[in-house]
Amino acid sequence: MVYIWLCIVLLLIVVEMITSNLIAFYFILSGLVALILSLFIDIYYLQVLIFLILGLFLLVKTRIKLQEKIGDKNIAKVIKDKISKKGKTK
Repeated sequence: MVYIWLCIVLLLIVVEMITSNLIAFYFILSGLVALILSLFIDIYYLQVLIFLILGLFLLVKTRIKLQEKIGDKNIAKVIKDKISKKGKTK
């Protein structure tokens, strides 16, 4: 089961790199948690349930906080703009 979760996480990383809309990022984190849980818990349904609940929870809570902080702007665009800003050096 560890290899399946590893493949899911890698697939989600590729999807996030292609789309860059910060949706798959939350499921990458929950996939890593499910991967670690699969080392200790053999119940497949519980792993999937935790993956889905944690991914949705992170998605909803973080997006709400970001939208409160930056308003109605496109969250992915604002984050990309912040990352790509170049500072002045002396």
